[in-house]
Amino acid sequence: MVTLVGAGPGDPGLMTRKGLECLRSCEAVIYDRLASEELLKELRPECVRVYVGKQPGAHSVAQEEINRLLVEYGGRYRNVVRLKGGDPFVFGRGGEEIQALDAAGIPWEIVPGVTSAVAVPELAGIPVTHRSVARSFHVITGHGAFGERVAELEDYAALARLHGTLVFLMGLSALSDIADALLRNGKDAKTPAAVIAEGTTPGQRVVRGTLFDIAKRVAEEGLASPAVIVVGETAGLSLMPQESREGAAERQAGEAGKRTLGAVGTRQTVRAFREALRRCERGEHIPCEVTVPVEMEVCDAEDGARLSEEISHIRSYDWVLFTSKQAVECFFAAFRSAGEDVRTLAGCRFGVIGAGTGGALAAHGIRADLMPEHADAAAFAAQLSERFRAKRMRVLFPRARQGNGMLAEELARAGAEVCALSVYDVRGRRRQAFAQIGTQREFVFFSASGVRAFFAELAADGTRLSPGSVCYCMGTSAAQALQEETGNGEEIRVVLADEPTVRSLAERVYREERKGWIG
Repeated sequence: MVTLVGAGPGDPGLMTRKGLECLRSCEAVIYDRLASEELLKELRPECVRVYVGKQPGAHSVAQEEINRLLVEYGGRYRNVVRLKGGDPFVFGRGGEEIQALDAAGIPWEIVPGVTSAVAVPELAGIPVTHRSVARSFHVITGHGAFGERVAELEDYAALARLHGTLVFLMGLSALSDIADALLRNGKDAKTPAAVIAEGTTPGQRVVRGTLFDIAKRVAEEGLASPAVIVVGETAGLSLMPQESREGAAERQAGEAGKRTLGAVGTRQTVRAFREALRRCERGEHIPCEVTVPVEMEVCDAEDGARLSEEISHIRSYDWVLFTSKQAVECFFAAFRSAGEDVRTLAGCRFGVIGAGTGGALAAHGIRADLMPEHADAAAFAAQLSERFRAKRMRVLFPRARQGNGMLAEELARAGAEVCALSVYDVRGRRRQAFAQIGTQREFVFFSASGVRAFFAELAADGTRLSPGSVCYCMGTSAAQALQEETGNGEEIRVVLADEPTVRSLAERVYREERKGWIG
């Protein structure tokens, strides 16, 4: 049996009771990038997890491959869940997946989910219908297929004539095209419009404007997907609970004392950090905003093909080592692409640095054989070298292109045969918030590569951190990179998280922010 379960719009609390029951009892789950990490915690430890969203260092999984996986796992396990963001049938391609299951004779059922088309605007204070201004609403995909322009996929002349609310899903990258198409077909330029990013989650951001200027406003604010676009008179409403209005007023009143944290990391990491920080606040409304001056992007590196080759004879390796979550995901993406059986890993031992990396490995059903108490490469190398001196070990070490070569060198000195592969690259991209660097005093770094990318952008502008700046680091590698970049000559304070996890870093930032807020 395969059950297509709608995960809802983002907030794990909006998952249906029946959907949760399916998650808690399934033997395997096939999920995409919009599935909340909180929901995945509901799975049993032995549940097999298959990620089919955007992989770090890999390409998106094609729908045909997802269909094949559903048939394969549906035939192998008694109880499989296909976890999809929102509702499976609202631009979720659930119909195609069901057709594939039908063709293979695999039984299926549906558990509807709360669709973001209604819930996201609703929780941002925008009703999709209102008797006095909009008696209907219309949901349109903003995502083209096969290179087609969005403006060519719909009858925008008909859409422009509608008096109801227009809701566009998956259309952030095409926002300018959508607005232009509606304006060309006669929609009033003063029509209210709004874009809600990361709706229903602690990282929710809302930008309002008119059809004429909404694309410009969103670009200035640097909103990122997932996002919902609302066009129509209801987009001009703001129906918020009293406590939310009071909270907004309180934050506005404290705007002068608001602290801004410049976070340098991938989009997913910064989103998780915002959520963890909000959980720490527990409604205290600490005036702290998280911006992204430099966003890190994960892409392929030169040894991606070589990793697949090494995986084809993984039985010859004694150990596989990971120093990051991205390396774990790259390894298992290549493992699945090679069509290998998980039983071929039975002879390997796995070593990881940090609880976060260990958690990523555990999500694939494997517990680490070695994780040093102190999450740094030196401690890792020392413990592994001690084990390897007795006999020659073969070690597979997939890592970032920018990875520190010290670990591989130390293991080679201990007599190990190390195959270190650069399987992914991390690059920094300057964002709109970089213009605020001159006024910021607090920054958050999740990795050494983020530190180096940030200082490269500073150097390109001929600037440096202001004296008295505070830099929060998730791990010792980021802290060491800071020392290298500043040469200890700049008056900056480095604050290290208690543990190298996003949650621990958020808790440390919260404690420091609360001191300043109360003081």
